[in-house]
Amino acid sequence: MHVLVIPSWFAHYQGDPSGSFFATQASGVHELGEQVGMIYPDLRSLRHVKKYLRSKTTWSSSGGVNIFRKTYINWTPRIERLILPKWVAAGMQLFDGYCARFGKPDVIHAHCLLRAGVLAAAIFRKHGIPYVVTEHSSQWHKHEVSPYEMLPARQAAKNAKVVISVSNALLTHMRQDMELTHTHVVPNAVDPVFFATEIRDQSNKKKLTFINVALLNPSKRQDILIDAFFHAFGKETPHLLYIVGDGPERIALEQRISRYGMGASIQLLGMQPKNRVAGLLDESDCFVLTSDNETFGVVVTEALAKGLPVISTKCGGTDDIVTMENGLMTEAGNLHAVAEAMTTMSQRIESGFYNRKQIRDGCINDFSQLAVCSKLVKIYASAAKQIDSISTPPDVCLQQ
Repeated sequence: MHVLVIPSWFAHYQGDPSGSFFATQASGVHELGEQVGMIYPDLRSLRHVKKYLRSKTTWSSSGGVNIFRKTYINWTPRIERLILPKWVAAGMQLFDGYCARFGKPDVIHAHCLLRAGVLAAAIFRKHGIPYVVTEHSSQWHKHEVSPYEMLPARQAAKNAKVVISVSNALLTHMRQDMELTHTHVVPNAVDPVFFATEIRDQSNKKKLTFINVALLNPSKRQDILIDAFFHAFGKETPHLLYIVGDGPERIALEQRISRYGMGASIQLLGMQPKNRVAGLLDESDCFVLTSDNETFGVVVTEALAKGLPVISTKCGGTDDIVTMENGLMTEAGNLHAVAEAMTTMSQRIESGFYNRKQIRDGCINDFSQLAVCSKLVKIYASAAKQIDSISTPPDVCLQQ
């Protein structure tokens, strides 16, 4: 079977983590014996105008996946009604070039209704190639989809053979805005790098390391995490808190740490490459997520792959991930609830409550590349058999 993947965003440069789980998933499908390709209209900001004044189409191969990319400048930033038709047009050109080199795919897997789903729908209208869509975007639970975007999104969902959500919470939010009939919940796969090392023994530890990996954005609520760590353990604690990531909240978080006088205990480590994140998880004892909203929570599954118990706020996506056997759930936005969870977690770890091998084994069963991609291949095979007539007219909103 020949599968073509279309991401709505992807890495701009070597080491860029953007959309890394798309690549992980595509490579996993290839390892199961399927032919896999990818096309991506790579929209760049005006600050790259000198390098990409003329659009540039390139081909590469990574993890057995053939990738066609067209890089071009976004001359109308933040105006989606102008960006979307150009993105789809660039994608159609890439599709023609891809097919000329590798042949037509049997099925297309688009990641997100906007923009990849709209492109997949356009290809379906012209060529009749069936497609499935996996939705990842937080736009749905934040109610940020504009009326202009809603129409093509609904049409893309209607013509899709299957609409996949990465969590039950996200699927519930999507159903508030559109009618969905053929749906599945399939999580993101954990990159194999997080299974590469043996888990270490953490029994009888008195000095614990808590870790958070996330962008330093307001919705990730590292402010509550810092406050909770201080309230749970105090200024003179032997425990450590690593916060991995960068973003607009960094200065405010540094000031918060300084006010508590906890510069030795709470460390902001900045953005780190994937291998370094895996190493930091190896050194840690518990992962903590304090987000207000998450559509899934790939960082949580990466921690579970390392055998770490987790603390997570009830933020949507992690409801499908965290269980009594692998961690604790607590209320989002509640400082005292997070502090109490951290205290309870420290007591449990010190008493040997959690079985790290069991935590990893559970992650392998549910979130490994093999587990996730095996489900996807079955969905692809079913979708590829459902070649039928087009059920919606062309999207008039995409006419330039």
